[in-house]
Amino acid sequence: MGSLHAENRRNALLGRETAILSCRAASGGSRVFCPDRYPRHAAQQPGAHADGQAGADLQDPGQHRSADRHAQRRYFEAALAGYLKEFNAVKATLGLLILDLDHFKSINDNYGHDVGDIVLKEVALRMRAISRDHDIVARLGGEEFAVITPYANREQLLGVAERYRNMVEALAIKHGNIVIRPTVSIGVATNEGEMDNADDLFKSADQKLYQAKNAGRNRVAA
Repeated sequence: MGSLHAENRRNALLGRETAILSCRAASGGSRVFCPDRYPRHAAQQPGAHADGQAGADLQDPGQHRSADRHAQRRYFEAALAGYLKEFNAVKATLGLLILDLDHFKSINDNYGHDVGDIVLKEVALRMRAISRDHDIVARLGGEEFAVITPYANREQLLGVAERYRNMVEALAIKHGNIVIRPTVSIGVATNEGEMDNADDLFKSADQKLYQAKNAGRNRVAA
């Protein structure tokens, strides 16, 4: 996935801090892959727990230790590449969502980074709470998140994306006298149609995210 580190900022997102927020292996079923397999030592990296939750970054999005960031970034990159390889091998569907909080810079500019971090933490917690059992929720850095979604066709994936969008839109995050009502734009891609490269899958979801932004934000594009 080295080509993710390109001059284009959008294609380099995975080169920034990444926190795995959720990976809960579903009970039942014989082919559920949790990212601690990619690589196996990732669960022992600083800040990453054996159940796939990066507790330090989730609890305080504003404080990322460099070693943790790089370990978690590799964790997500390896998870995406590993999932795609194994799901393609068994002709199973794999989806990827990329989520970007709308106008997040204005939250930081108007209310300060402490309030911005509160918003990120609340969104991350809610995303983890509503994620499907075998999904992986990750923070890509800044106001951007990703969700790896195994066993979801395009129609199901759109439903998952809309659930996240509706959840964020319904939030009213209070801090003192401030109430923040965030929204999110989401790009959706799947491995359907000869998608055999993790970098291409990421770029496809990222392009759809741009479409959602350009269409007015607070929407899903697939």
